[in-house]
Amino acid sequence: MVAFAENCKVKHLRGIKKGAASDLIGPLIVGAKNLKTFKLFRCSGDWDGLLEMFAENVSCLVEVHLERPQVSDRGLGAVSNCLGLEILHLVKAPECTNVGLVADRCKHLRKLHIDGSKMNRIGDEGLIAIARRCPNLKELVLIDVNPTLLSLGLLAANCQNLECLALCGSETFGDAEISCIAANCGALRKLCIKGCPVSDHGMEALAGGCPSLVKVKVRKCRGVNWLRESHGSLAVNLDTGANEIPEDVAGEGGLEENVAGLKYFV
Repeated sequence: MVAFAENCKVKHLRGIKKGAASDLIGPLIVGAKNLKTFKLFRCSGDWDGLLEMFAENVSCLVEVHLERPQVSDRGLGAVSNCLGLEILHLVKAPECTNVGLVADRCKHLRKLHIDGSKMNRIGDEGLIAIARRCPNLKELVLIDVNPTLLSLGLLAANCQNLECLALCGSETFGDAEISCIAANCGALRKLCIKGCPVSDHGMEALAGGCPSLVKVKVRKCRGVNWLRESHGSLAVNLDTGANEIPEDVAGEGGLEENVAGLKYFV
């Protein structure tokens, strides 16, 4: 068992009940010195302490998925400070806030997906910290998170390699915010927006910026009636349907594959 734990590179845990986390799974996780990918889905129990020990003992962790976890800022902070972390998915974690997302050591982060579940516990403060500490960020997906010009401006200025951006159900992502993206995200290749208060005016700004843009998807943004293809190779997908955004917009399949029923980044 010890040899198996040390050589394990991927752990995917689902539906672990309270008690099993510390009694059975804990020693296996902490002993997995070569673990690179860790996925925790809908598991109850005290995971904060285990994640802290885990982060201290595992040096090669690259990818972490936390979906509906019983994890607070303690556990998230421990994971966020892993030196080699490149991919972080945080889905419907009501006890996690900006405090846990602020990572001093997470300089290699490339992909960040956050489903805030409309709780406003993660917002500008956490995103500003990411912008300042994660210059290698290439992909950002925000669901039910409300960034403003303050955080988006810093992300655009500091994350010059940002190629893929998706926003779903953001109440604050409007024309001013999309104009900021258009003016400052020169490397952006794919942009997806769903259920945000943008209008044709914002789309006009987008048409004049983002020289690297190859794909735009806009869905259920009632203020948008058309998109102009400003580049010959630009693929445009517009759906102005008035249906409400489903509550369950993120799942185990991966946010980059399906966000609120809309395929992104593929």
